[in-house]
Order: sequence, then C-alpha cells, then structure tokens
Amino acid sequence: MIKKLLLISILWSLFSCNQPEPENQGTRQSAIDHFELEGPSYDSEKTESIVKKMLTAHGGFENWKKASSIFFHRIHSRVGLDLQNAPEIIIDHIELPSRKIYQQWPRFEGILVDDGKQVWTMNWKNNYPPKFIAQNGYYLACLPWLTQDKGVKLEYLDDEGQLPESKSSFLSIKMTFEESVGDTPQDYYILKIDPNSYLYRGCEFIITYGALLDAFKLPPERKSLPITYYKQDRYIEVDGLMVPQSYQKFNASGSLIQVGQLLNWSFTKDFDDENLSMPENALIDISSPIRKNKKSN
Repeated sequence: MIKKLLLISILWSLFSCNQPEPENQGTRQSAIDHFELEGPSYDSEKTESIVKKMLTAHGGFENWKKASSIFFHRIHSRVGLDLQNAPEIIIDHIELPSRKIYQQWPRFEGILVDDGKQVWTMNWKNNYPPKFIAQNGYYLACLPWLTQDKGVKLEYLDDEGQLPESKSSFLSIKMTFEESVGDTPQDYYILKIDPNSYLYRGCEFIITYGALLDAFKLPPERKSLPITYYKQDRYIEVDGLMVPQSYQKFNASGSLIQVGQLLNWSFTKDFDDENLSMPENALIDISSPIRKNKKSN
C-alpha cells in the first residue's frame, strides 16, 4: 500500500512538473440559457441557504456558468490489487454547456466519447459499460455545481454526517432526481459539507445502472450497488473555482478501495469538436440502464 501511494505521488510530480499547463484560451461566455433553467427544488430555506453557501465557497455559480469546459487528469489506484494493475491514468475533457465528453486512457491507448447522441469507444479494454464510465469521471468532483441542474431535488438531513476515516461531522444534503432526469433517476448522492468553510468534502452514493449491476453478477432483485463513500481534499483555486487535488473511495463497510489524484485542472481549455467524429471502426456502447431479465430454466 505504501509503495502504491509512493508511485502515485511520483506520477503526480511528473504530471505537475513536466507536463505543460493547458493553454488558456480565455474564458468564453457559455450558453447561459443552459444553466438558467428551472434549477433544483429545495425542501426548506435551510437547505437552500446551505447549498448557496457551498456554491460561494467553491467560487460561486456565476464563475461555473462562465466555464467553457472541464479538463483534468485522473490518476487512481485500486487498493488491494497488484502493483502492475495500478495506477490508471485518465484524461477527461467535458465540453460545457453540452457536457459532451472526450476521454483518453493512455495505458491501453483507449478513447471514450459521448458525442451527445451516443457513446462510442476505440481500443476499449475496460470491463465496465462506457456509458457509465463517461459520466463517472467528473460527476463526483463537480457535484457542488451539478446540484443546480434542472430536475434535482435537495433535502437537508438531520444526521451526524460522517465520512470514513474522518473525525469531523458534516452537514448532509441529499440529492435526488425527478423521474424524467437521465438514465438512472433512482441514483442519489448525500453531500457532506464542512459546517465552517462550507466546502464540499465528499459524499455517499448509490449506483443503479443496470448493465453495471449485471457486470457484477448481482442477484436479479438487486436494484443498486452497495453504498460507496467518496472523500476529497487538498483544494486549489483554478479559474476562480475551488477544486480538489486528491480523493479516496470507501466501500459500504468503510474500507478503503481506491485512492486518486485530480491534476491539471482547467475550465477554459478549448474543446476540440473534431474529437467527437466517430471512426468507422469505433464501437458504439449499447449497454442499458435497465437490468436484463434473467430467468432460470
């Protein structure tokens, strides 16, 4: 475990020191209409106050609306696997406001693209559904701003707001979705917010994407994966927004299952639409959010 973390630290240093910073093309004015839809619903004024303080702590929603894209590197290692299987490096670039996605997986020269109509891959060597992988990369780290999406429902929870391996207590805001939102409206996230700084410190969440549950060979009656805990820290300011540089994931029993770094953030890097052009030999992901009906003979 110590060797794994040391290797990740070395890679982080290489990426931070040797790789040029993403070219700043200047902040473009995004299609603001996308962000000024109906927005979320709040169960109380207290909930709304907490969420707005969180947004302010992370640089404010106005700065988020000005972002032209989300760009960063992820370097993560699954705890308990052999060293040669980790760390994994992923380069994420998400165009805003469309949220079209271009991902690079250098280890196996893989490409994953969500062009807004379909998800396709090149040289794909990951066992999980690309449709799920595409969204998973940026969603957890950008959750404070995504609370403002149309169809989101926000509720204050009167609990101790704990995260694994943390002695602190947090404010808990549960994020759910209207039935018409996305492929998996039964997902939920419980944001953990520092009661002093109002920084988002992590969350607990469930995944209900059917093809992923099938990949894990869960019983047909199961509707979600077990709870996962996500914790982030080491914040820096990038283009006026506060973002984390590292994170950890824990399973439902609180055991550490993944550690990672989030590096080279930019919210102004130009998104190359040519990357969305699908080659003839690309594979379109046909996975479904609905579980397969498996009946025994």
